[in-house]
Amino acid sequence: ENKPLPTAQYFMLTGVVKPAIQYLEVCVFSDESKHRPDKMIFQANWKRSFNESATNFSVPINYKLRENAAYDFEFRYFRAATLDEKIALQSDLIKAVDAYIDMSMRLQGRHIRLNDNVKSMVTDMNAIVNKGSELYRNRINNNFAGFSDIIRSKLRSLEELKLPATISIFKKDKNNEINEAMRKVVDKSIADYKQLVHNEIVNFMNADVFVLTDKLLIDKYQTERVKNSIGLNLGYGGIFPQGATGSFNNYITAPYLGVSFPFAKEFGPKFLRKTSITIGAFMVSSLTDQSGDVYSGPLVKVPTFAALGFRPLSFLKLNVGAAALERTSMPADGSAATKQILFAPMVSLGVEFNLSLDLAK
Repeated sequence: ENKPLPTAQYFMLTGVVKPAIQYLEVCVFSDESKHRPDKMIFQANWKRSFNESATNFSVPINYKLRENAAYDFEFRYFRAATLDEKIALQSDLIKAVDAYIDMSMRLQGRHIRLNDNVKSMVTDMNAIVNKGSELYRNRINNNFAGFSDIIRSKLRSLEELKLPATISIFKKDKNNEINEAMRKVVDKSIADYKQLVHNEIVNFMNADVFVLTDKLLIDKYQTERVKNSIGLNLGYGGIFPQGATGSFNNYITAPYLGVSFPFAKEFGPKFLRKTSITIGAFMVSSLTDQSGDVYSGPLVKVPTFAALGFRPLSFLKLNVGAAALERTSMPADGSAATKQILFAPMVSLGVEFNLSLDLAK
C-alpha cells in the first residue's frame, strides 16, 4: 500500500498469490547486502494447506526493522513439481553424490582411505545436494536438512575397515592383477554406503516437492521514522549537603520532577536502553536540614540536579547524581546570613513515563 514499514516491532505481510502457487518464501535483506544469500537477515515462508484454494497469504515478519532505513524484499514463488521433474532431480542428485564418493575414496594396502576427514566429506555431500536442489523445496523440511548421523557413522566405519590379509592389495595373482576377492569386498562396502545415501535423498524427494517458478524483488523499501521520545520522571529524592565527607544523617528530602534521555534506542544493548541521563529539579523553593541551614537553587531558586538513571523495572527509575544548591547559613552570633553555592550528592526513586516528540529535522 506504499506505506512505510513498521519499525522495532513484529508485523504481518499479506498479499495475493495465484492458485497454482503452493509455497512462498519472503527473504529480507539490508539495502547494502546486494541480495547476497549469506547476508540475508530474515526469512519466512507460507505453505498452502491441503485442499486449500485461497488466493491470499499472510507471512509473519518476526524481525524488528530499524527506523528510517531501507530494506530489500525478495518474494520467491513455488509451484508443485511434476513427476518427471522429481525423477530427474532425484537422478541428478544421486549421480552427483556418487561421483563425489568415488572421487573421495582410494585403496591403500588393506584399507579404504578417504581424501578428507569424515566431517568435511559429509559437509561436502550436504552442499552438493543443497546446490543441486536450490530451486526446489519440500513440504516437510523446506530445504534438504543434511545427511543423518548414520551416514557419518557408516563413512567412519568404512575408513576403519581392514581387509583380510589374504586379499591384500599387494597380493597379486599369476596374471599380476589385483585379487578379485578384495575388489568384491571393497565394491560391496562402497555400494552399501551409497545405497544409504540414496535412501536419504529419496526420502527427501518423497514429500511434496515444489519448484521455483517466479521471483519478485522490491528494492529499497523504507521503514517509518520513529518519533523521538524522552522519559518524564516523577518521584522523591534526597540530598546530602555535607557531601561524601560529611554525615549522611544530615540530609534534605523533597519531591522532584525530571526528564531522561536514554543512551540507546530499540536496537541498542538492553542495559544501555535502560540507562539514561536525567536532569530535573526538586519541587520546593526552600529546604532546611538538621543543622538549620536553608537551601534553594542558585539560578531558578529551587535545587536542580543531573544524574545517571537506571530502570530496574519498566516503570521504576533510580537516579544517582549531584544537586546544585544555594545554602543560606545563619551565624549563631546574629551576624548577617551568608550564602554559598555548592554541589552535593543526591539519590532519587520514582516512576517514568515515556513521551513521544515529533521534532522537526
